[in-house]
Amino acid sequence: LFSDRLSICQQWLLSSQKKLSSNEGKGPFQWVDGILVQAMERGYWLHLENVNFCPSSVLDRLNPLMEFGGELVLTECGIADDNDGGKPRIIKPHPNFRLFLSMNPNSHGEVSRAMRNRCIEVCLKHV
Repeated sequence: LFSDRLSICQQWLLSSQKKLSSNEGKGPFQWVDGILVQAMERGYWLHLENVNFCPSSVLDRLNPLMEFGGELVLTECGIADDNDGGKPRIIKPHPNFRLFLSMNPNSHGEVSRAMRNRCIEVCLKHV
């Protein structure tokens, strides 16, 4: 019984080692673009709802994107290949990309003045 379990563990370790070695040294983790990056690259419209619930440190990362001719610098996905000289990945939005932010001002949280300065504010009053 113990030898059977040991054999199963050895087989699992060998198969895992083969999978890792076939990944060309990249390791078991891989960056996957999220909905924001996908929308930016494909020219989609993206609506971020209840942005006042989002931590300001996260929202402030969007400030450079919302500038005229803006872009998003992705340092979290790791340094790009050696062909790029070890620089972080920079995403320039597709010309059709649009970003919409909405919030309920009567609920918890605020949006920074820097973010609000980069937006057009529309207030819809409840009738």
